[in-house]
Amino acid sequence: MVQETIAIIGAGGFGREVKKIIDDINLVEPIWDIVGYFDHTQKVGTEVNGLPILGDNEDALNSKIIDNFVIAIGNPVTLSRLGKIFVTNRKKLPNISHPSAIIDLDTSSIGFGNIFCYGFFMTTNIKIGDFNIFNTRSTLGHDVAIGDYNVFSPNVQISGGVTVGDCNMFGMNSSVLQRKSIGSNNKIGSHSFVINNINSNTSVFGIPAVHLL
Repeated sequence: MVQETIAIIGAGGFGREVKKIIDDINLVEPIWDIVGYFDHTQKVGTEVNGLPILGDNEDALNSKIIDNFVIAIGNPVTLSRLGKIFVTNRKKLPNISHPSAIIDLDTSSIGFGNIFCYGFFMTTNIKIGDFNIFNTRSTLGHDVAIGDYNVFSPNVQISGGVTVGDCNMFGMNSSVLQRKSIGSNNKIGSHSFVINNINSNTSVFGIPAVHLL
């Protein structure tokens, strides 16, 4: 099998986790040739977990020899900004899923640029947009609809029939009651339980989750 080249955008903690995901994928089936990271905060040539820093984001956009890129940035605003730039420059941005992730491709639709980490689980009839990050052991119930550029921290639980807009940040161990609606640009605090609809541009926290003043 001919491996496709792939580079990771971001060499921070989550970038290193994504490198491990790709390594685990290759143990099952050698799909990817990971060539390195692009990160503006580190010096070119620096080695991070066995891979070199190849340059910054501009260098990535100008590269002619790398087939694919994965944006490993856990901030929805930055994820949105970079995702749009890489799409505009017609870069290939595949979905990356750990071998342990349970993903339904028979009844569900999934965009591109998504990352599904260790232990992710989804059920059935789900719509997922682009550039979402589903961290360790996060779950989606039936008939959930997810927009773009959302970050789900470890152990986030989204119940059936929930709709989620764009650029939301779900804190670790947060959960959403069934058939609720979450707008865009919200922050859901860690360990929060959302039992009411949330519009947009706000922060909520608590059990049940309430708006922060």
